[in-house]
Amino acid sequence: MAPKQCAHLSKRKETKLLGPRSDRWRKVQLLTLALSTRDVDAEFYAEFLKYAVEEGDVYLMECLHHVYGLDADDARAGNNYAFSFAIKAKDVAVLTCLHDVYGLDADDARIEDNHALKSAAYKGDVALLKCLHDVYGLDADDARANNNQALLLAISEGHVEVVKALHGVFGLDASDMRENNYNAFFHAAENRSVDMLKCLHDVYGLGPEDARVQNNKALKYATYEYDVDMLECLRDVYHLTRQDAIDVLEGPVHYFSDEALQCLSKMYQCDLQI
Repeated sequence: MAPKQCAHLSKRKETKLLGPRSDRWRKVQLLTLALSTRDVDAEFYAEFLKYAVEEGDVYLMECLHHVYGLDADDARAGNNYAFSFAIKAKDVAVLTCLHDVYGLDADDARIEDNHALKSAAYKGDVALLKCLHDVYGLDADDARANNNQALLLAISEGHVEVVKALHGVFGLDASDMRENNYNAFFHAAENRSVDMLKCLHDVYGLGPEDARVQNNKALKYATYEYDVDMLECLRDVYHLTRQDAIDVLEGPVHYFSDEALQCLSKMYQCDLQI
């Protein structure tokens, strides 16, 4: 495979990604000389692409494409190793290059059952999420795949900004919180994350009736855990009332501590004998 002539790489003194000529430029020139003087096969070039991806070297990736003709097939080698590594490394620049220069697309981003989107949600990486949406074209259907697993992962890990992005960027809404018997809402409640509960109220629009599902399960859980902050959140943000507390106190209470029951009674102004 002979190197292609590529004037814009050989003559330009500056590039948007590289800047002025530098040590990296000289390394690329040495690479060009080495490869042009020996008979190598496609796998040899593909190894350089793998190296470039692992190093996060976008300029070398561009050089391998424009000069040596590496393309989408090379980028997809090894079960889409390049894309998978970039997701693992959270390297938005490499991901963008794989799309813009090598032609990877939404189907590549959906490999392994939308692993990339779920990984971004789990890691709490908003920039990675936006790249998958803005560059690769993943959408609300992708975000909702596997029973809203991306949303559940973000909630379970306490990534409030990701949960906001799944709404603001991908378009998830209150109906997603109510799916599967309020699975997402109860993930937040079981994590005892007041910030997440506030996000579900302020961003997704959940309200008192949502907080009361399953016989005030959230209020019962907050009482069971004796979580004062969560009890206050359900009262002040979700506007649960004295009657909600009475409903809890008039049910089975043997699994609540006396201190938690006293706290609930006082906070919600229930003059009941416990």
